[in-house]
This record gives sequence, C-alpha cells and structure tokens, in this order.
Amino acid sequence: MVSVIAASALQLVFLRSLSIIFPIYFVTLIPFFSVLAAFSLVLFVADRSRRAVMMLVAALTLINAFVYKRDLSMAATLDNLEEIASDVQALTDEGDTLFGSYAIAPLIALSADRGITDNQIETNLLRNLTGLFPSDAATRVATKSAIFLQEALVDPETGRILRLRPSYVDESILRDACTLLRGYPLERSADFTVLFLWDCSQQE
Repeated sequence: MVSVIAASALQLVFLRSLSIIFPIYFVTLIPFFSVLAAFSLVLFVADRSRRAVMMLVAALTLINAFVYKRDLSMAATLDNLEEIASDVQALTDEGDTLFGSYAIAPLIALSADRGITDNQIETNLLRNLTGLFPSDAATRVATKSAIFLQEALVDPETGRILRLRPSYVDESILRDACTLLRGYPLERSADFTVLFLWDCSQQE
C-alpha cells in the first residue's frame, strides 16, 4: 500500500510540473486510486459491510456510465457529416486537399476522400503558441487549400462570432483569398458552434 501511495504522489508531482494541465490528464491517477480503494476496503471496512460498499460502488459506476452515455458520449457526433462531406466532394476535384480544425477536418477529409494540405492535421492552439505552427504558416496552408474548415463559437442571440478554431489564421488574408460559402450548425456541441466552409480554390 505504501508503494501505491508513493506512486500516486510521484504522478501528482509529475502533473504539477507540467506548464499546462488538462482535466483528462488526471485519468492517469485512476489505477492508483483504484488500488488504494481496494486496500482501504479490505483494511478499514468490516466484513459484514463490504457487500453493501461494493453494491454502492457498482450503483455509482452504473449511474456514471448512464450519465456519460446520455450527455457526453454523443457530444462529438457530427450529425451532418454526410452533408458536409458531399459538399466538399462536389466543390473539389480528386487530388485537392483541405485544411482546418483538428477536431473536424480529418474526419471530413476521410469521408470525402480528400487529403490534408501539407499533412497539417494538428491545428491545436498550443502548436501556434509554442511557435511550431506560426500564424503566417497556418494562413499560407489555409489559403492554398481547396477548402478551409473553421469552427466558430457564435452568440446565438446576436450572431456575433466569439471564438474561432483555428483562431490564428489571418482573417484579413483569408477573406481576400477565399470565399465563405456556407456554415453548418454543429447541433451536439455544448455551445452554439458553426462550421464555416471556405472555398479557397479560385485563387489566381
């Protein structure tokens, strides 16, 4: 048990050393806490109470699974995938490439049988902030693509764009080089999000 506690502590120290911590990183602690829970059940819970504790744990697990299935598991589902992929196919030729939000562009590319421009699949903001994918490079990749896919968080009352992803593509250059054709509402997103489809294939 001491070794498990020590391992848990080391993992916490490791997480604390990271410059940026995302909630999903704490999943790495689950195995340690599971072992600690098992030890605690054996050492500190009377024999006659263990069955009740195990039933409580099972019930909480089932409730958690139900809530995840109901509220979270479908959040990443793209209901209009076929529509978007069909539009991309109609607007592009075989061999054309697209670029855009890391959460959606690869899926659209696979569904539409199109490639990703310069294989730039990962467009997470951290790549830009660390200098691995500067704004001028991202803008160049976006405008030389046949299609640029950009997620936009929109205020449902005013229609004002609150946030873009990827956000570091130069909007002024993008608007000069490409044409915004349409927007697709992403119905299952937690916020009101629209996927913008930019046509960049008509550049001279």
